[in-house]
Amino acid sequence: MPELPEVELLKEHLQEKLIGWRIHRTNVIKLRIVRPESPEKLARCVNDSEILGIQRKGKYLLILLSHEKKTCTLFIHLGMTGRLYALTASEQDKSPHCKVAIEWECDQGKLVFQDPRTLGRVSMDPLSVDRLGPDAWNSGALSKTTLRERLGKSRSSIKTLLMDQHRVAGLGNIYVNESLFRAGIHPEQSGCALSEVQWQRLFDGIRGALDEAFTHGRSCSLDWQGSHQSDGFFYFGSQSNNRSKKEERFRIYDRAHQPCFVCQASIEKMEIAGRSTYYCPRCQSL
Repeated sequence: MPELPEVELLKEHLQEKLIGWRIHRTNVIKLRIVRPESPEKLARCVNDSEILGIQRKGKYLLILLSHEKKTCTLFIHLGMTGRLYALTASEQDKSPHCKVAIEWECDQGKLVFQDPRTLGRVSMDPLSVDRLGPDAWNSGALSKTTLRERLGKSRSSIKTLLMDQHRVAGLGNIYVNESLFRAGIHPEQSGCALSEVQWQRLFDGIRGALDEAFTHGRSCSLDWQGSHQSDGFFYFGSQSNNRSKKEERFRIYDRAHQPCFVCQASIEKMEIAGRSTYYCPRCQSL
């Protein structure tokens, strides 16, 4: 599933292409993608609108539209395997049509949403986004104090709390593992047991993990359309199907039984709330 860094990079990529495009027609191919409104209502709201900008909150993309002298917002969640990409008039879509969930026909090309597992969502309803906690990358929304206030009264594990999008928006399994390792905090430690020093280290760990992901992703040639066989790199895959020179970008995630980069202890793996969790028993002692 794409997490905050992947969605942020996708936002930046689409901004360069889509602003100023005018949507003429909405073709909904997989009906369950659109909810809670009907595909017909979505089309009425979107057709004949101009794309003014693209924003992100958590793992949601927000496409700002101008329609009949009013502004409205299209909310898109990619789900587990969704891809959203723009095709200019001179480009050709080589992706299998059966995987396309929605197409928006525009004056300068097409905006395509592919979703093989049909777990994504397209909506005009802001309720899901309004319910999100503060964005993990927005420095005006998240701070050490905000983290402590939203997570510090719970006896649940800090790993579980960070995964809760209503508490903090945007972090998923990968970057929660990375953030906790940077902070030196065991994933099973309860929120209410963290000290002031640990809250600061956790905030710094989150910022550091996300910043490193942005830097790495922006340095790579990513395959936004999924035209090539995916190599599993940075969710989108690399455009040339060759790994970046920075092949190892995770410090802890998916590195079970490998040596810790800091202390050389063997990284361990367990499950918390059904999700694979990686930690160093020495750097993240409970």
